[in-house]
Amino acid sequence: MKPLVSVITVTKDILKAGRKDYFIQCLQSVQDQDYPCVEHIILDGASTDGTLSFFDERGISYISEPDTGIYNAYNKAIDAANGEYILFLNSDDYFSSNQAISLSMEAMLKNKADFSCAVARVIGEKTAYYMYPRLRACFTGTPFSHQTMLTSKKMLQALHGFDEQYKLYADYDLMLRAFLQGYKVACISECICFFRLGGISSQQERKFLPEMITVIEKNCQLTRRQAVHARRYGFLPKKKVLDLLAKTVNFPCPDALLAYNKNSFIKYCIKQIIRIKLKHDKKCIRVLGITFWDSEKDIWK
Repeated sequence: MKPLVSVITVTKDILKAGRKDYFIQCLQSVQDQDYPCVEHIILDGASTDGTLSFFDERGISYISEPDTGIYNAYNKAIDAANGEYILFLNSDDYFSSNQAISLSMEAMLKNKADFSCAVARVIGEKTAYYMYPRLRACFTGTPFSHQTMLTSKKMLQALHGFDEQYKLYADYDLMLRAFLQGYKVACISECICFFRLGGISSQQERKFLPEMITVIEKNCQLTRRQAVHARRYGFLPKKKVLDLLAKTVNFPCPDALLAYNKNSFIKYCIKQIIRIKLKHDKKCIRVLGITFWDSEKDIWK
């Protein structure tokens, strides 16, 4: 008997949001998986728009109760899950093939890993691109799409789930805590899911940038200024990177991480000498290390 995998999908007023068809696609993609041991947990945040009647009409099993946000719902679902392994698939998203869970489980078991990551296809109204895991940049930004992250329930419980103080980047916080508390990752080179943009706009990402900086500051044990610098320019002091790597277990690409850190530092040094950028409402003029104008300075606080 193979280990049971719990796929968790959180919903709230999907009819009112006009996202019923997306949810049906999500549901079907879970049902189509060739992995033989899957349960799909639908955790609804007490919808009032007819979503629950829609679930009843289609015979969809669900749990519905108020929550304080998506990460609170995720934590409740972890407790409700029967699976030995857990994956969070949002109601707008769906698996790209019927082998998504099989590929993830195969990699997890083969590598005796605690969590996995893979390629995601990001879909927007006017754009589409692949989001590849960027573990080399994990200490300065989100390294992969959380929809590709299959985890052991034991790890999630040991890490006490998602930190609900965060509104947007609790998944990144979880990834960093997993890396830095010695949990092992397995990487899958295939695309396993489609991730729709729309829930979080670029304007919201900009608004919550201080939250990401806080995640980096806390987990990498930096000062606020160091964390802002790390996120903005993509590098940390080499000694700090080595100290962080020492906390990980069998990190897949230490050499690539160190090279990325070094290259980001070199680019930063070049930009300090001279930089003129006057496009897309991002204006910056810097000559010989002196900044004369930086239209983005207020967001990096």
